[in-house]
Amino acid sequence: MKRFGGIFVLLVFIGAISFFGMVAPSPIYATRKLESLGRLIEQLYGWSGAAELRNSRQLYGKSLLVNFNSEGQIAHLGLKMFPDGVKQQIDPEISEFLERLSLELCLEDQQGKLGSKLKEYKIALYLNQVPLGGLLFQKLEDALLVADNSAVFRLTKDSLNYSAVWENGGHQSFEILFPAQYDLISGRDKKELDDQLEMKLKSYDGSGVQFEDIQRISVTEKETGLWLSSPQSFMIPAVGNSRYFRKSANEQLVWLYDSRFPQESLANLFYYLPDSSKQLQVKMTHRKYGKEISTYTLPLASILATWQKNFQTFVGFEKSPEGELNAVVFFYNSMGNYLHLLSIKASETDLFEQHEIEAELRSFIPEHNIKNLFGERQGAGAYVTVNY
Repeated sequence: MKRFGGIFVLLVFIGAISFFGMVAPSPIYATRKLESLGRLIEQLYGWSGAAELRNSRQLYGKSLLVNFNSEGQIAHLGLKMFPDGVKQQIDPEISEFLERLSLELCLEDQQGKLGSKLKEYKIALYLNQVPLGGLLFQKLEDALLVADNSAVFRLTKDSLNYSAVWENGGHQSFEILFPAQYDLISGRDKKELDDQLEMKLKSYDGSGVQFEDIQRISVTEKETGLWLSSPQSFMIPAVGNSRYFRKSANEQLVWLYDSRFPQESLANLFYYLPDSSKQLQVKMTHRKYGKEISTYTLPLASILATWQKNFQTFVGFEKSPEGELNAVVFFYNSMGNYLHLLSIKASETDLFEQHEIEAELRSFIPEHNIKNLFGERQGAGAYVTVNY
């Protein structure tokens, strides 16, 4: 009995050691990209536990950064690339991408795969304007060390690419040229992006949405009693961002929401929600990656709150029977060159009496996919039929 009692005590002691962290648990990662980086770090350096990653580690002379979310998952892995105080001035997705990319490139370099990874991502590196592989730029570490705490950082973007440049004392510069491609920048695949968007849409109550100041909108009279803003088109003339107004009894402009103008009223709802429409519900069918479909109902205000920052909104209408409305709404993000497409079907009764409309969402469509579609189908007038 004493022998078995001793074994039992030993087993309890071993369990306690494991429970209290003397056997490091494997970290949990928030995304598949982070998990792949974590596994590669473990493979190359043997840093396996979250506690080990938390310690001050360095790769190629740069400090390893590890951030955890509220659920205890590793939400960011990267190298310190920004001088103190500079990172807070940059869009967090861009800054974290550059930190994560720098880490990934170091890990790929350790395996002799740096060139193929840069080619896969369509990324170019320059040290003092010399491309990687040139006579004066043979080592990745030499470029990374330019991004020290005294460096000046500059970020620019054209229609297709970002340029991130670190300049050190005016004598050295390091540039990363990378495509404005949202899945690359976010570090999430299409399924992760779709699932994350659904969670956001369901969790936002719309209370924080901000609407455009009507006093700053330039308008012209379209017809008696109807005024509209100067429109900007999106890819084709039939899709634009016109907003519609009427004048009150004291000649003040007010947003239009009137059953006599159903099409204009529906378009307006994606720029402003009058009190009479704030309870409008959207029965959403979300077509996601891999032909997965989610259905849920949410306030229109939640949609506006989710996409009011960093997005431009454009609306187009399809010919439909009298009393019905078929519209497409593009939420365009020029920072990542992608958009969300909302296809809406509603009757005038749905809009003004039932306060409920049906919508189908296709999310994270690369801009070039839409451009190709418009180019192929514009002549046929079927610009709202989108399949991808």
